[in-house]
Amino acid sequence: MTRAQRAVPEERHADRITERRDKPCAGAPGALAERAKAAERRAAAPAAEPLPPVHAIVEGARRVRQGIAVSDKAQKTITVRIDVARRHRRYEKIVRSSRNRARSR
Repeated sequence: MTRAQRAVPEERHADRITERRDKPCAGAPGALAERAKAAERRAAAPAAEPLPPVHAIVEGARRVRQGIAVSDKAQKTITVRIDVARRHRRYEKIVRSSRNRARSR
């Protein structure tokens, strides 16, 4: 069967895999043996259970923000300042920030 006759992608993929397996490794001398050991480990390892879908609905506790009422001048809303203290990713120093949010009464 020529390459033109194998139009099914699955067949072409299977052929590519067998060609790669049969070819000698072009890398380091011990790479072929390492590849064989890795294949044996993969075969001996238990099958991993399937991952949940990426867009699955995740139910968890809603974030509760606690703030201080800054202004109640408006008729039906108040302004609340929410203070956040978190640790910096790299420098691990505590960084404080705040933001004002409008909330209805």
